Amino acid sequence: MKVVHINTLATSGAAIAALRLHQGLLDLGVDSSFLTLGNADKRTKVVTVYRPLSYLARVLNRLGLPLTVEQKNAAKIRAGGDYEIFTFPTSSIDLANHPLVKSADIIHLHWVANFLDYPTFFRTINKPIVWTLHDMNPFQGGFHYQADMDRNKNTSLRRLDRKLVLQKQQAIQACENLHVVSPSQWLMEASQRSEILGRFPHYHIPYGMDTSSYKPYEQQLARDVFKLPLNKRLLLFVSDHVSNKRKGFDLLETAIHGSSWEDDIVFCAVGHSDGQSFSDKIIHLGHISDDRLMPLLYSAVDAVIIPSREDNLPNVMIEALACGTPVIGFPIGGIKEVVGSDDIGVLSKEVGAKALSLAIQAFLDRSDKFDRQFIREFGERSFGLLRQGQRYIDLYEALLK
Repeated sequence: MKVVHINTLATSGAAIAALRLHQGLLDLGVDSSFLTLGNADKRTKVVTVYRPLSYLARVLNRLGLPLTVEQKNAAKIRAGGDYEIFTFPTSSIDLANHPLVKSADIIHLHWVANFLDYPTFFRTINKPIVWTLHDMNPFQGGFHYQADMDRNKNTSLRRLDRKLVLQKQQAIQACENLHVVSPSQWLMEASQRSEILGRFPHYHIPYGMDTSSYKPYEQQLARDVFKLPLNKRLLLFVSDHVSNKRKGFDLLETAIHGSSWEDDIVFCAVGHSDGQSFSDKIIHLGHISDDRLMPLLYSAVDAVIIPSREDNLPNVMIEALACGTPVIGFPIGGIKEVVGSDDIGVLSKEVGAKALSLAIQAFLDRSDKFDRQFIREFGERSFGLLRQGQRYIDLYEALLK
C-alpha cells in the first residue's frame, strides 16, 4: 500500500502533525511519502516540490503586473484586512501528475492551501482521497477560522471568500471518493455542516505523537537546563508567534496584570516575539521548536496555559499531557474535548481574561493534587503515534477494498 501525504509547509502546527503521522506509518511498515513546498530538512521520504519563479515574473510583480497564479492571488488581498491568514484554492503546480501522486494507492491531503490546485486536482484524481482537517479552510473560502470571517463582514475580503467557496464547491463537485478525517469532534461537526464537505463521510481520529520522545523528566534537572527558578510555581504559554490573536496571549497578559498573584508564581512564554515587549512578570524564552528541548520545558513547569479563542486539537496540549503536565484552557474546540476531567487540568467557565484568571487560580489552589504519572498515562493512551497510525491504516484498507 502506497500513501502520499500532501502538505503546503514542512513547518507549522499542521505540518508537525502530518509529519508525525507520516513517520508513524513508516514505523508500521507503510510505504508512505510526503510532498511539500517547504524545506524537507532531510526527513525520511519527504520530497520538496520546487516552484521556481523567473526573473521576469519577479520584476513584473514589483511593477504591479503579477504574472503567476500565486502573484495574482496575492494581489487580490493587498488591501489588507483583520485576519490571521487568507489563502487560495488555486496554484501553478500540477500535483495531480507528480510521480508520487500517480503511483500512490491513497492520496492523503493535509493543509494544502496555496499548494493544491483544486480545479485540476479533483478533476484528475480518481483514487481514494483522505483529507485530514487541521483548520476550517477546506470548507471555507480563503479564511481559516470562523472568527476571521466574522471580523471581516461586509468587506471586499468577505466577498472574495464567498467566491472561493463557490470555486471549491465546483471543483469538488465531481469527486465521489473523498473521505474527511478530523482530529477533533468540534472541527468534524463544523465540516459536516458545511456546503463544501458536508456530503462526504467523516471520521474522528485524534492526532498522535511519539510518546517515547515526549515524556516526563525530573523537574529540577529540567529547570536547570533553562535556568528557571527552582523554588517557584511556573506556568507556561507556547505559540509559534505570541502575537497570534487566535492563540490568546493578549488575554493571558490581561489576566496576569489584572490579578494579584503570589510571589512564587512565575509565567513563562515561548514563541517569536514579533517585536513585542514583555513585562517583568513574564519570562520570555524565545522561539523553541526542538523536540529534544520541548519535553524538558514541559517537565520544568507546573502547568501549560492554552488561552486559544479557537483551536482544533493543539499540538501543545497533547505534548504537555504526554510529559505529564496539566493544562489550563478555555472550553473550546478540541481543548474542551480532552480536558474534560479535573484530573487532567482546568477549564475556565468561558472565553475571556477574567475567566482565565479564575481558572489559573483554581489550578494553583490545588496544584499539588495533580498526579503527573496519571496525566502521562492518559497522554500515552490517548495520543500514541502507533495507535493513530493503525487507525489510518484501517481506514486506508477499508477504502481500497
